[in-house]
Amino acid sequence: MGKLKLDDIETRTPQPIVQDTVLPKIPDGFFPIDALPSKMKLYPEGTRIFSRPLKILEVKQLSMINSDNFNEVINAVLEKTVKGIDIGDLIIADKLFIIFWQRANTYKGDSFAIEHKCNLCGEESKYNFDVSQLSLIDINDKFSVDQDFALKESSDILTFTQLTVKNEINTSEYLKKDPTADEDLLAIASVINTINGQPHPIKYKYTWLTNLGVADVLYLTQYFQSVEINLNPMLSVACSKCGGLAETPISFRPEFFLPEYRTE
Repeated sequence: MGKLKLDDIETRTPQPIVQDTVLPKIPDGFFPIDALPSKMKLYPEGTRIFSRPLKILEVKQLSMINSDNFNEVINAVLEKTVKGIDIGDLIIADKLFIIFWQRANTYKGDSFAIEHKCNLCGEESKYNFDVSQLSLIDINDKFSVDQDFALKESSDILTFTQLTVKNEINTSEYLKKDPTADEDLLAIASVINTINGQPHPIKYKYTWLTNLGVADVLYLTQYFQSVEINLNPMLSVACSKCGGLAETPISFRPEFFLPEYRTE
């Protein structure tokens, strides 16, 4: 047998082993929600959020919304209609977007058109609600939960998160114990992650804010507003009468979730 020569051996460039990415399985009847205001940047890597259209008992539950039970009702409905994340960890802007998505995908077609008065021609008009009509204030690409924010006067260093359902619940519980607390300052206190590198309960953060210099509070408030993710509660709707685009407010009224079925 002849000696094996190096030239007789096929040489190949070693290839890395590629493993398939395992995506979360979509639960039956649910759909992935990909266009969230947070752009999924504040959730653990690989998180996928799913939801589904509303069922009749959930619609009736939402139609009972008022200013006193608003958050409790919506959170209870989301517990049943959202998968892939603990509801407490949902960013508030994402929570509202999902509720609007559910409303849009529960009612489709002209039979559930929403009536409104055009502010251009003054005529009664109607439109079909769609989430694409929402004006979103997406997450600022420069925002990071690890980013230090230095106050001007006190030189304290803060880090922030965005308002979540859990923060919202904590704020509500605090207000029940202390109805005189300032809601704007509580909202800021709830999204402060650390003060000089240390985490603190909301009571400590709120008290700390109330004792902060006015200039620092205003500076902090301005920063918070500049990075806050939000939804604009106005829709740009084409009037069915004059054809113009009119700014129309949207609100969680009972008829928004339980509209009258029209056969016209």
